[in-house]
Amino acid sequence: KLTEFIRDRFIGRVIKDIRESAQLSSSTTAADRNRLAD
Repeated sequence: KLTEFIRDRFIGRVIKDIRESAQLSSSTTAADRNRLAD
C-alpha cells in the first residue's frame, strides 16, 4: 500500500511537470508567433 501511495505521488508529480512544461512551450510558441506577426 505504501508503494502504491509513493507511485501515485510520483506519477502525479510527473504529470504536473509535463503539464507545466507543455504550458510553457505553448505560451512561448504563441509569443514567438506574435513576434513573427509584428
